[in-house]
Amino acid sequence: MKIEPVILWLQQNLPLYTSLFSDTVSVTSLENNSGIVTATTSSAHNFVNGQLINIGGAFVPNNLVSLTRVNNIGYGTTQTNHDLTQGWQPNITISGADQAEYNGTFPLLTVPNRRNFSFQLPDDSAPTPATGTPQLIEFRPAGYNGYFPIVVISPTQFSYEAPVGNELNATGSIVASSNTRISGAASIERAIDAYTKQGIDRMWMIVVSGPTRANNDRNTKSDATAQFSKTDQYWQRLIESLSVYVICSTTSGITARRERDLVEDEVMYSLLEVMCGTKFTNNFPVNKWARMVFVGHDIFEYNSSYYIHKFDFETQTDLSFNFLLLPFTTAFRDISLNFLENDEFESPTIMTAHVDLDDEPLE
Repeated sequence: MKIEPVILWLQQNLPLYTSLFSDTVSVTSLENNSGIVTATTSSAHNFVNGQLINIGGAFVPNNLVSLTRVNNIGYGTTQTNHDLTQGWQPNITISGADQAEYNGTFPLLTVPNRRNFSFQLPDDSAPTPATGTPQLIEFRPAGYNGYFPIVVISPTQFSYEAPVGNELNATGSIVASSNTRISGAASIERAIDAYTKQGIDRMWMIVVSGPTRANNDRNTKSDATAQFSKTDQYWQRLIESLSVYVICSTTSGITARRERDLVEDEVMYSLLEVMCGTKFTNNFPVNKWARMVFVGHDIFEYNSSYYIHKFDFETQTDLSFNFLLLPFTTAFRDISLNFLENDEFESPTIMTAHVDLDDEPLE
């Protein structure tokens, strides 16, 4: 399958979950002015105008106009529309209340509408209502976070346009990522050759397309993959595969235990979060169920210089007659019938009937 869309998807989204494959600089503040966001970094960012930068770790504060409880169930009302969905976010975070019992992370229970929500408190000891300046702290993947072209203001400031409207200034442990080390290759051997020639010790992620196989037709009563007659509509399902290789330097160790633990912990979680369930465009039509699925993972290679871990994925596409050169045929337009009427007292009579198969007769 085509790997370019997969590479671009990973470059744009993986830095939201891990900084292992990019260069990062800490962002001390994100100030919003009607969708124009000004970022201030803790040190010189070394970015240039127009460079694509990935912003991650930003949370959106949403003021709470009401924060109460009944027994051990908390109820919050936000000043502006929140981005909570029942069954999607398992937890919510609140800060700024004078009463410490309301501050923290709690299980989300219900979301009756776009301004209200309920959550589980550990007990019924919190005074009600809460006072102070309580806020719902929301993580919104779309908003401050994302992949943006920037305008450099100074060595420690840049700006970008984001879909944040009039939201409050962001909070959280915000980072700006650049120089993402995610690429692709025709084979992993070619990728290893390129990696070892660079003489660097940073982690890389390489996407390699795998074999495509046709799904067996369950109606075929033989060992063949599929069987069609001349009148059948041609259709097959193709299973397309790809592998994502993570390459780690092991020059500082001798067993690669630390590298494998890192890959199976942070890298695997982040990679599956970004890849699984994603639908990628391809040469053939993709049905609505054909999303990327995880197949498995394991060590691929290890020597004293590097450790390589392999993650396997697959998706489906459909091969139909629209993409095949079929035998030349002639359209079935008319039916002509000849009837022979044979009367014993008269000469045989031939009658002809003609049926036009056009839905709308020609004028």
